[in-house]
Amino acid sequence: MVMPITKETIAIPAILLVIGLLIFKKRKTKHWPPVIIEKGWLENMKAMSSTRAPEYLLQIVRSYKEKCFVLRFPLLQPYIVCADVTIARAVLESKVSEKPKMFYQEFSATTCGYPTVFTLQTQAPAWAHQRKGMAPAFSGRNVDNAINSDHCNQVIQDLYQTLNAFDKADKTIDLAQLMTATTIDLLGAVACGGMRFNTLIGEMNRLLQAEEKGIEMGLNLSQGADVLRLIEPCLREFAGARLMNPYRKYYSFLFKEARKATTCAKHLMNLAQKILNDYYTKNPQNNQQEDQSILGRIANSKVYKTNAHRAADVVTLLVAGYDTTSYSLSFLLYELASRPELVNKIRTELLASTEDFSPMLSRCIKESMRLWPVAALGSARSLTEPLDLGNGRVLPAGAICSIPFYPLFRSMDIPFVNEFRPERWLDENQLPLLNSGVLPFSIGKRNCVGQSLASAELKLVATSILKHYSLELVTPFHTTYFLTLKPTGGAVRLRRRLSLSHH
Repeated sequence: MVMPITKETIAIPAILLVIGLLIFKKRKTKHWPPVIIEKGWLENMKAMSSTRAPEYLLQIVRSYKEKCFVLRFPLLQPYIVCADVTIARAVLESKVSEKPKMFYQEFSATTCGYPTVFTLQTQAPAWAHQRKGMAPAFSGRNVDNAINSDHCNQVIQDLYQTLNAFDKADKTIDLAQLMTATTIDLLGAVACGGMRFNTLIGEMNRLLQAEEKGIEMGLNLSQGADVLRLIEPCLREFAGARLMNPYRKYYSFLFKEARKATTCAKHLMNLAQKILNDYYTKNPQNNQQEDQSILGRIANSKVYKTNAHRAADVVTLLVAGYDTTSYSLSFLLYELASRPELVNKIRTELLASTEDFSPMLSRCIKESMRLWPVAALGSARSLTEPLDLGNGRVLPAGAICSIPFYPLFRSMDIPFVNEFRPERWLDENQLPLLNSGVLPFSIGKRNCVGQSLASAELKLVATSILKHYSLELVTPFHTTYFLTLKPTGGAVRLRRRLSLSHH
């Protein structure tokens, strides 16, 4: 018996076909990215909390030949690693990406629970107001004024004094220690109203004396060194231990390290409040509204509810601003210390320029930040809605997307990707990918608000050293990771060039 063709006999198969296609499409996109790394969540957690976390991700990229994959973690949401330039940019620039609370909310304990421009969610009105209020301080003109100020010039003179002391004693120096001291002093000069932290004179000279006496490093009374000692326990506890164990905060009183971190956070907030009080004392009220400095923008902004909220952002500038710049400088100078021909080329260009500009130095800075991105694990975003990447690829809503810069920059399709080759930044075949893919300060709404200042500090310190000193690599460095990628164990010898004045 042949069934007659009716509207129903046509409609029902058509409906079933549409349903089938929808299910197929959903199934197809549900499992994208297709590769779920066959490693258990315990192994992943151990590796990602180790000092080799960036290398672990790069090894996965190379072993599986995949730049976008899922890592297993005990999370309700999928954890997707994006080491592909196109996908990374799509996530960072998307309107549906947000900072994941689970990664950033504990950091607010560093500021005693007060929200900051770093920890606030993008959708929070307070974040947009604070960011908008602070951003003008980092304009090109204001950064130039800050870098050329007497306060910054004093830091550079302190740097010369320190380097001369090591040169006279014929001692090698750990660049990470030297650049950390330099950067924290620059932050005092630029972001804290000209405060003299004296880290270079106190910490480095004390280190020199300790080496001469053959004794271990002891306590130092310089305010800059005290700031560093307050920051370290906070990061270890709030950005380390509690990230691995979100429940730790509920019984943190049981741990000595947690109690110390809480005390250090209070001291940091007190220091920030003192910086603000000194600013108000030194600056008459009629001049404050015209002040476009970093501290001035924070001190005079009406978006903050209380002075404690202002102090929280001052603490954030100190915590976020010292290690990224200092280690970027360290990696750069270590690379140059083994390449005297590049140092001589840079110095020649600097001496020929009336504005201390060296094209070779600019390329070296870019290449060093590509090869050694201090923010090695980059940025993380959670998706509030599905993110359609095209070609049937959809990142699901709720997914946590990690954009780790270390494997992203080292898996780019460029020649000699693992080598320091500053000349690649002149290669027209490589430049499009380099310019779009090397994102050391991130992109999108949540990019680094202080990137112009960091770049200016990099140029200032590198120029000051390379123009007046020769570098000799004595001990190669190796890297370690905790929140930032750091060179450790290295040593250089810096010699003053007698043919050039330091003025």
